[in-house]
Amino acid sequence: MKFLGALHPAFVHFPIAFLLAAALAEGLLFLNPSTGLGTTVRFLTWTGAGGGVLAAFLGWFAGGFRLSDRSDLLGMHRWNGTGIAIGGLILVAQLPKGQNITASRKWFRLLLALIAGLLLWQGYMGGELAMGPDHLGLKG
Repeated sequence: MKFLGALHPAFVHFPIAFLLAAALAEGLLFLNPSTGLGTTVRFLTWTGAGGGVLAAFLGWFAGGFRLSDRSDLLGMHRWNGTGIAIGGLILVAQLPKGQNITASRKWFRLLLALIAGLLLWQGYMGGELAMGPDHLGLKG
């Protein structure tokens, strides 16, 4: 179990990058539908969601299989990561078919934007856990 938990930091970066890149590509698609980025968004969403499930799974090994944690920060990181993994699966289910750029993308875009924001917060909390408080030097 310890070995699987130690893999968590190595496996979190690709899903973060893929899902944030999907949000960027979807934003470009929104601004210019003729870019033809629909297939790219699909690929990035699928790989990001799949990798997110793996990262969350490994995170449970890293933090231990319990419902409450020794610190509030670890608890927020655990449940935010679990929520992002579940949200990624819902996001895949919401993927628009083909290059449809109509209002049917509204819920997909809203959920993708929410997940992108949560990923940024999750990354910050992970940095706090790995490198200590104020690891970005924002407070001083």
